[in-house]
Amino acid sequence: MIHNNQILDKIDFEDVKSYTKTLVKEHRMLGRTNPSYIGYSLDKSVGLASAKITAKKLAEATGKKFYYEVINYINELLDEH
Repeated sequence: MIHNNQILDKIDFEDVKSYTKTLVKEHRMLGRTNPSYIGYSLDKSVGLASAKITAKKLAEATGKKFYYEVINYINELLDEH
């Protein structure tokens, strides 16, 4: 028998990947949405490291498993990079 809380605890890895991609992109762009910054971004490793710090703070503040999964995925990306 599957309990409701077990179903709610399931995390879609595609959601983790999508969130991580957006988070890294925002960090690489330093949150800039101004069109005059087109073509400017930080190195991917800087974006990954910054996103990891943010995800860690979110995980600590919320205790949500989702953010721990984001951290794990960022670690995988850092290992590949």
